[in-house]
Amino acid sequence: MRQGIKKLIQYGAGVALLRLLRLSRAVLNKSRSLLATGIAQALCKHFGEGSRVQHNVWLQDLKQISFGTNCIICSGSIVVSESENGFMDIGDDVSINMNVRIDYTGGLKVGRNVVISESAVVYTHSHGFDPHSPPRGFYKEIGDLAWIGARAIVLPQCQRIGKGSVIAAGAIVSSDVPPNSVVAGNPARVIRTLQ
Repeated sequence: MRQGIKKLIQYGAGVALLRLLRLSRAVLNKSRSLLATGIAQALCKHFGEGSRVQHNVWLQDLKQISFGTNCIICSGSIVVSESENGFMDIGDDVSINMNVRIDYTGGLKVGRNVVISESAVVYTHSHGFDPHSPPRGFYKEIGDLAWIGARAIVLPQCQRIGKGSVIAAGAIVSSDVPPNSVVAGNPARVIRTLQ
């Protein structure tokens, strides 16, 4: 009986410690996110009301980035440019989920209510066949209400994703996407038109 009570107390202490560790990690992450959001508010070209940047997000050259209202960039995301002339304009109510990589070297305009799902990649430049050559930028526009699925890759040759379009998870997009279309595959092709 004593042995059972002793194990129960040890188990309870372990659970309490685990809960305390989880709580302290949550408080730390929340604090780091508040700090990241504050830095973005201070340094971005424009930072809309209600927008948030979570902890562990890399935003390069903040003065070239504009956020609309109520946007979020989730933890682990990377937003970079290989050119001083790159810019990124994000519309209202945009959600950029965890571990997304966005390159805005050629310029990027993201419309309103766009969702970029976990681990998706968006490129706006190419080095051709020589990785050491200077980057060649391609302007890209992602239309309102577009949804880029998890682990999709949008290559620089795709310069427009139309309004209301859906890029399926894992798709590799190398050409423009018409409005209200669903594209999937490698290379991505239109598989359906939405009403």
